[in-house]
Amino acid sequence: MTKTALITSSAKRVGKHLAETLAKKGYNIAISYNNSKIEALELKEYLTANFKIEVAIYHCDLSDIENTKALADSVIEKFGSSWSVLINNGSTFNKSKFLDDFESEAYYNFNVHLFSAMVLARRFIKNAEKYKMKEVDIINMIDVNIFHNQTSHFYYLLSKKSLAEFTRMLALEVSPIARVNGISPGFIFNLEGNDKNEESSPFVVNKILVKNKNQIQNICQTLSFLLDNKAITGQIIAVDSGEGVNF
Repeated sequence: MTKTALITSSAKRVGKHLAETLAKKGYNIAISYNNSKIEALELKEYLTANFKIEVAIYHCDLSDIENTKALADSVIEKFGSSWSVLINNGSTFNKSKFLDDFESEAYYNFNVHLFSAMVLARRFIKNAEKYKMKEVDIINMIDVNIFHNQTSHFYYLLSKKSLAEFTRMLALEVSPIARVNGISPGFIFNLEGNDKNEESSPFVVNKILVKNKNQIQNICQTLSFLLDNKAITGQIIAVDSGEGVNF
């Protein structure tokens, strides 16, 4: 049976590349998007034209928990026993301060980064139990910045740190039904949508230890590695060219 992967916020940027990576491996792809319907339709057309897979797209605002529940239920209704991979990729990246931005940023960041991942994981695992599936995977997309505390994005970083702890705790809680791992990207060079001036800034370049720089294909290689290596769970891999040890 062909396996299915749900990748949240996968119409463009990192999620788009993760979707293509799994399409090449023969997975059916469930794409969720919020404000990128055109890009989602374009990605669906590209994947179905180039790979012998089924692709479905779903609108979902991950800050709305009921909307997130509906996303999981829709994927279960369509793909059922083939849904074997969940990638929590959805993200928001707004500057915030603890004292100034609680009402506008705290709940929003935690809903998008943590609570949506929890809601989807619960339904995903229950679906795996229903169909007695033995090899399912959850991959949480985190951030190399969880390894330090100074930030101008307080609620973003706090919620990503929480997602990292959730990753490790969930791996223990749901074994052996599922493996749960995380990927913490550093700055990704040549990713569409990045500020080209930021890519060449001394602040960014000087933090990179491995000078061949972190590319989107390195993130995709790590995804494939985690899915293929059945002995890994509860781990968070930093894919950052050494950025995380050079703060």
